Amino acid sequence: MIFSKIDTKDKCKSIYSENKIYPEYNTSMKYTWSHQGDTPEGVKLLKLYCADKDYLELLSEDKKQRYLYLSNKIKNTFKSYNFCGYNPRNYCLDEMIDPEIVSDYFNLKNEAMKAVLQNFSEPKNYSQLEKIDEIVNSIASKKINLDLSEVYRFSSDNRIKKIIKRYSSETAQVVYNMFGSTTGRLSTTPSSFPILNLKKQYRSMIKPQNDMFVEFDYNAFELRVLLALTGRQQPKEDMHDWNIKNIFHGTGTRSEAKQRIFAWLYNPNSEDYLLSREYDREGLLKKYFSDGKIINPFNREIEADDYHALNYLIQSTASDLFLEQVHKIYKILKKNKAESYISILIHDSMVLDFAKKDYRLLEKIKEEFKNTRFGEFKLNIQVGKDLGTMSDKWK
Repeated sequence: MIFSKIDTKDKCKSIYSENKIYPEYNTSMKYTWSHQGDTPEGVKLLKLYCADKDYLELLSEDKKQRYLYLSNKIKNTFKSYNFCGYNPRNYCLDEMIDPEIVSDYFNLKNEAMKAVLQNFSEPKNYSQLEKIDEIVNSIASKKINLDLSEVYRFSSDNRIKKIIKRYSSETAQVVYNMFGSTTGRLSTTPSSFPILNLKKQYRSMIKPQNDMFVEFDYNAFELRVLLALTGRQQPKEDMHDWNIKNIFHGTGTRSEAKQRIFAWLYNPNSEDYLLSREYDREGLLKKYFSDGKIINPFNREIEADDYHALNYLIQSTASDLFLEQVHKIYKILKKNKAESYISILIHDSMVLDFAKKDYRLLEKIKEEFKNTRFGEFKLNIQVGKDLGTMSDKWK
């Protein structure tokens, strides 16, 4: 059975399926759109079948217009509750909306999902996409604690002015789009707090809900992924220092080494004898690129031309590997019923909103995060009372 949870709030349990409202899930319910906090294991997520394409496009035009009409009626009900002094977050949707509207709306939604099931196959990397969907839904369910007084002095910046105006009255949440880039790297939706585009100098406005932020990120992550794809063992030291010592014969600064390898790596027309001898670009492409398509170790398929193929391979593998590691931490926190939670992801950086009472989990989290399917990756760890003043010194 295809089903929809009528309201995504944890306290709301009603399910709509086969023209009927059920008080809770049952084992005959097999397909829904996306992960919710209480979605049972084994339920297939149809959002992942069609890469989040607009399923309404699979409905006839009259049904699509009917769905949009009903959607607007539901939104207007929320507005009327607010206008009358009631917070709609305190109620479940089926408590606020006429049962006929609920029935019509979810019949159309489920019909659209049925069309997805009929027109799309389960992707080869479904298990990886399912993990990512679980992560991004968990993060979107958390509020970001903003202290806007930290950025009032920057209000001449138009972006900050918009943030102050919007979040003086709205709740801030980070809502990621897992299908927003070619390589699978997360982007944010228009409704999201703009964490990925926020200058570091403004991050001090972001405060933890618990006691502190703890940030984990990988040293020279894409280079380590490159090394892993070639089947090589990971060095325990900084990757750029390792390259200076082992490839560049001890010459040059770290900054020069970093610039040199990236200038060579992502430009297939560039030539560098020392780097080509150490990192086999051509061998990687023979293994992972054919017929105009990259298939990375996580079974993610990406159409690519010769120029972008290596770039897509490394960046998609890095993204999938990072999110695989994040999911491991998500499961640890969930299993241990921790107050700490994954708050923000910034490229290859994971930020935990950390409660001191979960201190016993910290070493386990660190070990799990650094030990990847490709070996042990060197980690950088920072802590802070806000996201703008992170330090590697514990206080």
